[in-house]
Amino acid sequence: MEQLQRVGMAEKAQRRMGQLSGGEQQRVLFAQALLDAPKLIFLDEPTTGMDEQGVQFIEKLISELVAEQRTLVAVLHDASTVLTLPNPLVHIVNRGLLRSGLASELLQADQLSTLYQPNYITKSEVA
Repeated sequence: MEQLQRVGMAEKAQRRMGQLSGGEQQRVLFAQALLDAPKLIFLDEPTTGMDEQGVQFIEKLISELVAEQRTLVAVLHDASTVLTLPNPLVHIVNRGLLRSGLASELLQADQLSTLYQPNYITKSEVA
């Protein structure tokens, strides 16, 4: 119940998974993944298909997990989600690793537009 409460689903604990929306199911699965208090958590687009309330619960939970010294590895395509986290280290990938660093430094419009140009050549490709 504690984990369901963390993702805002405690009030729907008596429902079957089939009675929940896709976003609600995803929140329940996130809560289930936290049951054994893992130190390392992999996330692949954790807010896909969620309504705004679900997104807010998950973003808050991710921040709490980081504050608890948990390591999160997440695939996120929405830069605004990444920027809600406290000083996240990001890796920008486009057919290979392009850049690594703090989100506040790398997730700027001019940086991203340069990195995702079709003709962008990484340093490793030149060497």
